Amino acid sequence: MIFSTPVPYSEERLAGVRELAHDHLLFNPSSLEEANRNVDKLCELNVIQQVRLAALSPAVNAAWGRGKIDERCFGAMNSICARYR
Repeated sequence: MIFSTPVPYSEERLAGVRELAHDHLLFNPSSLEEANRNVDKLCELNVIQQVRLAALSPAVNAAWGRGKIDERCFGAMNSICARYR
């Protein structure tokens, strides 16, 4: 085993990712191909969730309102940010 002790705060940090996986039924794949697709989907869902959370942040909203956030910061996810502002 590479890590013999738990990484501090790892459980708390992974709780949201586990919740996404559970909500989208990404546990228990039936094949390696399905597992790979699930990992890709989970990464995508995690990015979307993080953008949503950032868009709800008062600090981000204040900066956005002042025109201090360039849309390139969010790239393709900018439309998601706009929906959750």
